[in-house]
Amino acid sequence: MHGFALPDLRDHRRREALQGFPLLRGCPTTEAIKLVLYIDGLGEADRLAFADDLSSLEERLVAQPPASNAEIHDVIRGFPLVAGFLGPRMAMVAPPRRGLDLRVTPVKLLSTMLKDAAAGAPGGLADLSDDPAARGPAAVVAATLDEVVPVEPRRLRRILDDTMGRAFGATGTRVDKETVRYDAALPAGSVRVDVTFAAPGRLLHQFDYRYSATFQGRPKIWMSAYESVWRLASRWDCVTQLNAERSVAHLASLVAACIDLT
Repeated sequence: MHGFALPDLRDHRRREALQGFPLLRGCPTTEAIKLVLYIDGLGEADRLAFADDLSSLEERLVAQPPASNAEIHDVIRGFPLVAGFLGPRMAMVAPPRRGLDLRVTPVKLLSTMLKDAAAGAPGGLADLSDDPAARGPAAVVAATLDEVVPVEPRRLRRILDDTMGRAFGATGTRVDKETVRYDAALPAGSVRVDVTFAAPGRLLHQFDYRYSATFQGRPKIWMSAYESVWRLASRWDCVTQLNAERSVAHLASLVAACIDLT
């Protein structure tokens, strides 16, 4: 679990649902985009119900911990709106067969596919979805396919250093070849954000992050992330040259949301 208090999570999810899920919509990740697409396919009342049902599901899992994966699946099936999203992800049901959806294709992979298609290589974009909306990038990623250029790792690191410094007074410390740690001292305690970059040559994600915090009078949060509020992974894979500053600024907003939940 994420470590955030269940009543605080319920309140946060409801606020986000009533406002149209702005924090989710700002995430340039295929994880968040998939959930936003699912939510947008629901009716207005069901969007709020989804947020409430997710909270009720987690409260049930904590109050009556299942003894097996099968029991977890049975509990989830009791919340059909949540099961509609989690079911295919957790192999509870077979995922529907659809063509390639460019909205939920990581930018490093999509950029390679576009280059191959331009060069006349077979395969790649041949299995495009019939849905016109799926034949272009998600709005949070790019306006056109021409903008699908992954951010350079060195530039991404520089933007992260600058943004974390401005937002939280944090200084980055290299933990190892891939991980940078940002520590920030706040009036009520301390916050740590570990950012781990993908190794060179990886075609899917660009980095993931983990949030930890120690605040006076509050339970310690260890290696969590805002995405855990929605049962998503905090793996970022849609940061481009053009959206990089906006994306990292949004990451700072997610860290601020985690602080509010701590």
